[in-house]
Amino acid sequence: GNNSSTLAPVTITYGEGSTNAYQVGNVAIVANSTSGFGSDITVEGADNSYFFEGSTDENSEVYVFDTSDHELGEYNVSIGGSNIDDTQVTNRNLGFGLTVDDLDVTDDDEIEVDVTANAGNRPTEVELLDSSGDDLNSTEQTTDGSGERTFTFDTSTADDGDALDTGDYTVVATDLNSGVDAESSTITVSQADDEDVEFTDNTIVNQRGDILEATVEMTETSEATLTFGSQDDGVIANATIE
Repeated sequence: GNNSSTLAPVTITYGEGSTNAYQVGNVAIVANSTSGFGSDITVEGADNSYFFEGSTDENSEVYVFDTSDHELGEYNVSIGGSNIDDTQVTNRNLGFGLTVDDLDVTDDDEIEVDVTANAGNRPTEVELLDSSGDDLNSTEQTTDGSGERTFTFDTSTADDGDALDTGDYTVVATDLNSGVDAESSTITVSQADDEDVEFTDNTIVNQRGDILEATVEMTETSEATLTFGSQDDGVIANATIE
């Protein structure tokens, strides 16, 4: 027959005591049954009125408890008729989210993604998706002890070593331990302007002996070398500005 699978980052078995899960992730309740007919499962909210009584599927040892459908708090679990007070799962809010420093960038910029959570040292994956939802690039890092980490995509190389095309993109961050994810708003990539440096006035007039002041406009660069005068004028002065 056809088999399907469900991601359940957290697993509990009889007698484990209390296990933490984060809302939106699945919890696999393992019954360790070998009868082939499934095992009885009871889940009861300790802090709310939730109650479920059922069993694992035939030829399955696992019942999947979907935390996204339930309130935060503690749930008592009976596995195969065990004492319902022996095993608990606590549904918590991970507070997982992301922010993108700049939603309008050029193909010569970086996309900076700040990930935060209410727990530290969490393995995290961040994916860069195009407007069709295709994964162009991804990176995995662990958040620091404060639950924070900055992920960076260089737009000039983010598409398998090539520059990103102009257009719309999103990033999705996933907490790998719980399956909780967060998606950014649309990031728009446009073509960068060519580098250019020019004086705001073509002619600068000043008295001999005074300090020469000139205003310079720089496009797509933060540094330039200026030359004043010429050999014919009998004086040449160079200056570097940043």
